[in-house]
Amino acid sequence: MHLNIAPFREADLEEASELLARRHQADYAHEQTLPARFTQTSAARAAVEKTWLDSNRSGVVARHEGKMIGYLIGVPKIGGILGRSVWIELPGHAIDRTYGAEVYRDLYAALSPSWVAFGCLAHYALIPAWDQDALAAWFSLSFGKEQVHRTRETASPFDVPIDPTLEIRRATLADLDASLELDDIIPNHQSRSPVYAPCWPYNREEARMESMESLKNEQEKLWLALSNGRIVGYQLFMPAKPGRGTGDMLIS
Repeated sequence: MHLNIAPFREADLEEASELLARRHQADYAHEQTLPARFTQTSAARAAVEKTWLDSNRSGVVARHEGKMIGYLIGVPKIGGILGRSVWIELPGHAIDRTYGAEVYRDLYAALSPSWVAFGCLAHYALIPAWDQDALAAWFSLSFGKEQVHRTRETASPFDVPIDPTLEIRRATLADLDASLELDDIIPNHQSRSPVYAPCWPYNREEARMESMESLKNEQEKLWLALSNGRIVGYQLFMPAKPGRGTGDMLIS
């Protein structure tokens, strides 16, 4: 199959939004907690436009016999813990699945050299977890799995076995400093093989102040697990908000 791959232009927004709406229809069929509105072309177009309006974005489209069968848009993120990276956000990609997920490989091969030339060597893509063909295409490009986003309906509590030696309770301001001792565990672990994620120094006083504000915020709830009075784990619950790269396509 011969593909014509060209730079993404504003004139491509309508066809791209139709592809995104069809992709989200399949996403929604597998997970009905996703926002339904993006199954409609109008909402899908707004999502693509928002991604495309980023001043540093770049994109390509794939056509077969004049018909758009896929598009890819990457948005550079400069600074922060990830340094110079490019994100392929949820609204930033879609293909016509009848042509095979390998279209993603061709799109990435055409677009990614410009990111490397821009000095962005870390590339991240958000791909629907149900689409095993798409995941296989990205994994074949040497992408790996780093994070999983998940939604679920809230449900009533149910009985589960709990280690009787553990104490589970809400955190208070008195737990602030002890809970901060756990903050470096995951970053330090992820900095080693096989992830090698950057683990940069940070302003610990600023982090302490942010944690203090979180403990004072009634909308945020920090739960602790303690063993013999020592904090061995915590979970923070807060009102849902869009994560990096998901836009409004994950949360209603």
